[in-house]
Amino acid sequence: MARKNKGKKTSSFEEVKLGFDLDLFASLSRIRGGSPLDLPLISSIAKRSGADQIVLHLRSKSETEILKLCRGESRVCLKIEPKADLVATALKAGPFAACLVSRTGDRPAPVVFSDSSFAAMKKVVEALKKRKILAGVSVKAEAVSLRRARALGVDFVEICALDYAQASSSKKVRDELEELQLAVYLAYELGLKPWVGCGINYKNARAVSKIPHLSGINAGWAVAVHSILWGLRSAISEMKVLIA
Repeated sequence: MARKNKGKKTSSFEEVKLGFDLDLFASLSRIRGGSPLDLPLISSIAKRSGADQIVLHLRSKSETEILKLCRGESRVCLKIEPKADLVATALKAGPFAACLVSRTGDRPAPVVFSDSSFAAMKKVVEALKKRKILAGVSVKAEAVSLRRARALGVDFVEICALDYAQASSSKKVRDELEELQLAVYLAYELGLKPWVGCGINYKNARAVSKIPHLSGINAGWAVAVHSILWGLRSAISEMKVLIA
């Protein structure tokens, strides 16, 4: 279905969805020595304020609060590394979707494709889809990674926008935005639902949301930090308005 937005943008999807990444709040729980924040309450406020899905990062099979939320919510995208214990835990939790990631330090990163990792990830994707879990993968904004993602058989990709977010000159910003646009279009042409995440903030969200064929945007840390100053409801609502 084509989307009409006052003549400004036409997309092949009805609207640009907003995924709210709870990673900062989950990290605060770990920093506090295991005393958990009320993630279900935070998730509920986010969804009432306009978030279309909740994004969670599973780093350990013992993260019971995250797994409980994953089982209780209807639209949770669980980010996991393709490790046997994490995959088994994700399959048991049964989220709406699961996105394969690599990790740089404590932060998720686009996957690094190699012959050995590709074979392992393909098995994970097949296992997820067998359980009726939508399968995705985090990738760089480049053709080779998108084609490898298509070969994996995933349903969607999350295209990393970090290079765009960190661009320091006007020319670099334009160049990186063009790379994102090309990546989104290629993903769409390959039959994948393209999401953009990593580095989305209140300065760049609107420009990203205007990319044709974009299915959704995942935003987390910028929204969470904004909420500390202005409240979570306002933070979610403002991000939703920016990408509408």
